[in-house]
Amino acid sequence: MVYLDFGIEHIPWPGPGDILFKDSRDTKRVAIIGGSSKSIGAYAVGYRDAAILIMNNIDSYQPFLDLIFYPIAFLYSHATELTIKELILLHARHSGVDVSPIITHDLMNLWQLSRRIIEEYSDGEDIDFLDPSESIIKELSEIKPVGEAFRYPTDTKGNELIPEDSGIDVVNFSEVMEGLLNALEGSVDWLEDLLRNSEP
Repeated sequence: MVYLDFGIEHIPWPGPGDILFKDSRDTKRVAIIGGSSKSIGAYAVGYRDAAILIMNNIDSYQPFLDLIFYPIAFLYSHATELTIKELILLHARHSGVDVSPIITHDLMNLWQLSRRIIEEYSDGEDIDFLDPSESIIKELSEIKPVGEAFRYPTDTKGNELIPEDSGIDVVNFSEVMEGLLNALEGSVDWLEDLLRNSEP
């Protein structure tokens, strides 16, 4: 790695011999990828944790909230999509239904399928988080396509994905998404335990 010296700070710059993916003897710097960490649930947790790390330091981003919101929103929305898919795949593996690969990114369609699964296994119990969760997912889904709108300013035809200026309370957004993900991750854990205990 080459560092350019501007007097005030050293700026990283590409240099001869740079290797992007390399190991390190310092285990605190090493991420182990693949293996058990390649499950869809692990990916979901990773995206959520990355959003949490940013939010934990949100005060330092104060002058740049307009810019930093996009990655925060994408991390949370993608964690939501992956967690819903995890629940669907969990049910599919147990029931023998082939739903892989789940290629859709339509959050409402995915949510409606996962909601039916939760209701099926709830044995008639009143699950009070379903309606509020659906309301949040519906609001998130109104930004179409949700995965693209937080990554690009325009679609492939040049149309603006978020055409109008609007103010968003970033902390509130994070808190609402945290509540949603708590419910979704809890549903995955609940279903996993239920299915495990139902095995002969």
